[in-house]
Amino acid sequence: MQEKHAQAVGDGRCAVLTIDLNSGSGAKIGARTLGDDINDAIDQGILNRRAKEKRREYLGASLLGDPCVRRLCYIYAGVDVDPGKEISPKTQRIFDIGHEMEDFIAGQQSDADGVFKAAAVRWFHDAGFDLRTHNSKGEQFRWTAVEGKMSGAVDGVILSGPLPEKIRYPVLWECKALGVKGWNKIKKHGVKVGSETYYGQAQVNLGYLDGTSGSLFTAINKNDESLHHELIEFDPSRAQALSDRGVDVIRAVESGHLLDRCANHSDFFVCKMCSYAERCWKVDV
Repeated sequence: MQEKHAQAVGDGRCAVLTIDLNSGSGAKIGARTLGDDINDAIDQGILNRRAKEKRREYLGASLLGDPCVRRLCYIYAGVDVDPGKEISPKTQRIFDIGHEMEDFIAGQQSDADGVFKAAAVRWFHDAGFDLRTHNSKGEQFRWTAVEGKMSGAVDGVILSGPLPEKIRYPVLWECKALGVKGWNKIKKHGVKVGSETYYGQAQVNLGYLDGTSGSLFTAINKNDESLHHELIEFDPSRAQALSDRGVDVIRAVESGHLLDRCANHSDFFVCKMCSYAERCWKVDV
């Protein structure tokens, strides 16, 4: 039996460390392969692409449901994350696949092979839903507020379709591709409990796009392509509270202030996962 582990070498690249568990001969440094070199080139290319991406100059609806307004301040202000908390090339690849998957489900790609070769149909369109992902000008359905400093978009609008006795058309449409853990949580508890962030995003979008008939939320299990669908009803008070929250963040940042943390101790679970935790807990506010 052999196990392979990555080990850093002098130039910052990784060599393959091979351990032979049968012979007891110890560790051997294996020669780098063409695959190692290609993966290094891809990872570096991803980092280069991210470095060139323009920072968002608005606060997105997808962030307003975040449990911590202090973190929203850092994000809106464009503050760098703590050292070592940068998004890795592997994580970025996961994000890229998720975005491509969402585009495919919405019918925005003419060739499904680029996402899932096994997927041969556009599910919603085949089921008879009139799902639109762009308006008459070919633009994404989007709203802006606070002089463009706050904005949001939906994945689509369903104008008509089957199940009219259960769905009051037109209805907004949100699609998320999730890992097993996140998908199972939403499947079991619903979006409101399963993801405060996604639920908040849906409410804000409903508020600004006048989606009083609700939003159809589709979650895709990236492990086995299982689907969960759920209608989210419009909660005007929640939408207003989240909108006000966004305005508070914008005003705080522009006046040079930070809003309160969501916790009183740095070992709170939200803080442990936060990319700004080190910076945040050094600030005496």
